[in-house]
Amino acid sequence: MAEQRRLAVVMSAFAVAMKARADRLQPRDVDQMRDLSIRILEKGEGLRNAITAFAFAYGRHRRDPEALAFLGEDLLRAVQRDLRPEPIDLHRRDIHG
Repeated sequence: MAEQRRLAVVMSAFAVAMKARADRLQPRDVDQMRDLSIRILEKGEGLRNAITAFAFAYGRHRRDPEALAFLGEDLLRAVQRDLRPEPIDLHRRDIHG
């Protein structure tokens, strides 16, 4: 259940990032994404921080398609980082140095 809720945040962030890149983003999309991330993700998580930063920047740049495309790229990278699996045996120095 928790994984499904987290996936809802990831999908919302992905949709917002793509809409920002295509200059099709609406304020309600950003509000819904931010509210969902606050309810589901823990404080300090990378994706939640990226979503909060995006929402803040959106308020200043919402009429600038170029800036929105740049912000959308940043949010998309945050989504990709969040979906990346943790390396196996990350604690092992003989493998990861």
